[in-house]
Amino acid sequence: MKYRLIALAWLLSFLFAASLGADIIFLESGGKIEGQIIAEDEEKITIESSAGIATFHRRDIKSIVYMETDREIYQKQRAALAADDIEGHFKLGLWCQKEGLPKEAQDEFRLVLGLNSDHKGAREALGYKFHEGKWLTEEEIMLAKGYKLYRGKWVSAEEFERIQKTEKREMERREWMRYIRNLAYEVNLEGTDRAWLAEEEFLSLTSPEAIPHIEPLLADLRPAVRAIAAVALANLEATRTARKIAHLALYDQDEAVREAAQKALLKMPTTHALRLLARALLQAEERAVRFRSARILGDLADPRTIPYLIEGLHFQEWFYEPSLPPPERGRWVQPYISGSTTVITSEGTVIISPEIGYIQYGPAVTEHRPGVARLRIARNYQALEALKDMTDEDFHFNKERWRHWWRRNKAELLKPKESRPEAQEEVKEAEEENE
Repeated sequence: MKYRLIALAWLLSFLFAASLGADIIFLESGGKIEGQIIAEDEEKITIESSAGIATFHRRDIKSIVYMETDREIYQKQRAALAADDIEGHFKLGLWCQKEGLPKEAQDEFRLVLGLNSDHKGAREALGYKFHEGKWLTEEEIMLAKGYKLYRGKWVSAEEFERIQKTEKREMERREWMRYIRNLAYEVNLEGTDRAWLAEEEFLSLTSPEAIPHIEPLLADLRPAVRAIAAVALANLEATRTARKIAHLALYDQDEAVREAAQKALLKMPTTHALRLLARALLQAEERAVRFRSARILGDLADPRTIPYLIEGLHFQEWFYEPSLPPPERGRWVQPYISGSTTVITSEGTVIISPEIGYIQYGPAVTEHRPGVARLRIARNYQALEALKDMTDEDFHFNKERWRHWWRRNKAELLKPKESRPEAQEEVKEAEEENE
């Protein structure tokens, strides 16, 4: 025991002295430099000292004294310790920790545990904690409590499962987004085999997961993409997109897109789109939009649309009757005139002032010409055809007779859906708007 204490004291004093040691370069001129040699080759030696970094040629150096590295010191002192010296190896492990030798420190602590499995210092140094009568690592303790390690953080099993599901959904979402984006790109390659195959893939989609990624394509700048998106959403029965598809059918500038959207509406429940279509039928400024709306409502053949079609049979519109023939050049434009009225004419939409009777015309003309603003009745033949197809009646453009017929027959026509609360609400809304 006495021998072990002497050896330990000698070890600690040696380690302390070695830690203060340094490389020494003795120069031919008689001086010396103490520090740490950081680089050397056959011609030069570089040393870092308290004065800074300096490089010397070997011809100017008389001799060199190298200090031992921490690892060399460790190896010597480990060899000097007895294999069963528990405290000696433990303190050597602590020194290794301090000097930046983590692997050697762990080797020493494990050796100590091999000699004494309940050594508190070695256990704590290796990250063990005393838990429920056992020495366990933090990982073992957390796992015993049911926690999971996620990106360096311990979370509950429920949280871990939720995170996994979220990550899986996010991965699937990104895969769908890339897939739909690629299909949209290929669809736009009109006239190619790739475009045809992409259209087939679009139309064969059956997973509802695709709907959130196809819906934004309804606003795409490419007409071919808008058209195929409308049809694909109809195939997927994406009811909540019906209003957007109806908007395309009414207002899109591309005829092919309008036709595709109209066909799509016929494939899906359109309750969500009926109000938009009815509003367009009764309030749209453009005659073409009113006609399209009537045609779509007729194709849908939904009895709930009959009162809207009745009210849309004919409507008033302003037209401009100039006292002098308008100039040949330019189209009618929309100037700002206080108290003016929007008018739809064969030349386009214009703004007139009924009180004064003047109108501005031409794309860059500021001259005013006299004229008269008049109201006229415009008939919607598409609305009439729709009513005739749905009712097998023909009261021509006589709204009063159509209204009378509807009051007598609406209960029977709406009877199959009266049991549904939502249908009753829709009928009530339709009647209120009609009134």
